[in-house]
Amino acid sequence: MDSTTIQTQAIKFNRARKNLLAVVAFTLVNLFLISFEIELNFLFSAFVPQLLQIIFIDFSVSIALVVGLLSTSIYLLCYFLSKRWRPFMLIALIFFLIDALIMLGFMLLTGIYAEFLLNVVFHIWILFYLVTGTSAMIKLSKVTPENFKAAQQEMVQNMQAQELNSALNTVSPIMVSDTLPSNAEDLTTNYILDDYLKSSIRSFFNHAENFYLFEDIPYQKLENAKNSYAQTMSSEESVIFLYDDTIKGSANEGFLLTTKYLYSKNFGMQGNAAYIQNINDMVVPKFGRVSTHITLKLATRSDIEIHVTKPKAKAEAVFNMLNKTIVLLRSQARHV
Repeated sequence: MDSTTIQTQAIKFNRARKNLLAVVAFTLVNLFLISFEIELNFLFSAFVPQLLQIIFIDFSVSIALVVGLLSTSIYLLCYFLSKRWRPFMLIALIFFLIDALIMLGFMLLTGIYAEFLLNVVFHIWILFYLVTGTSAMIKLSKVTPENFKAAQQEMVQNMQAQELNSALNTVSPIMVSDTLPSNAEDLTTNYILDDYLKSSIRSFFNHAENFYLFEDIPYQKLENAKNSYAQTMSSEESVIFLYDDTIKGSANEGFLLTTKYLYSKNFGMQGNAAYIQNINDMVVPKFGRVSTHITLKLATRSDIEIHVTKPKAKAEAVFNMLNKTIVLLRSQARHV
């Protein structure tokens, strides 16, 4: 599959997720309108949750609302889970197809056609996007990481760059937020670590726990980090240091700084890769007793959070080390 096809399928999948979220939002609004006996109904919603609420409302308004919310939560779960596990798009399609069939059956049994006509049209609209999203999911499952990376690099020359960035972030094996600079020339930027820079970095290295520098990084930890969240790291990049934020020491979570990117992964979440040139600032709202969140402020007006599961003093040491190194790289390192 070529880069253009990958980009097209990524956009289709992302649009399907957006339409699924719209269904959830409008359905929730309708459920609360029914609870307050407001005779107003928004289109672009699921039929079954509202039908169940009306059936149960004779028992209790609260119970009816809970039933409606629980049935709607299926679509909400599919929306969130499809970002990491794309087959949930197919599950959403199946449930919404059942919803459409039940609505048609209800319409035929009651003989109420005029009131349901627009609902039928909007159900067809949603089904179209869910079908195209599922089709895109199947096609994207066959894409190799190498082809996906090529599609990302070509994105900077596409007129739909903003939408593509969002779409590729959704379907990528790892999240690659802001790894793409504003122009193609910056894609070759790679800092050079000379002896002076290495010496400078070592001078403020504080030997924090689970923090490894240059050649002292354990081989297995580095390999685990690469496989977990730094899969797109190229041979041009030199590894500066690695922070292992796992309890068992697997290094599957934490962050990895190279001469080009800061790769990171928090527990239970997808990985991120921030292009060093795009990092404008790093802030820590407040160091907690057990953990803290380091927020990367990026040039593209989006943020990335890095979790540091350490006591306050150690978390501050990790933050200071990371911050000083990035500042040093950007201000003094030569790049090509």
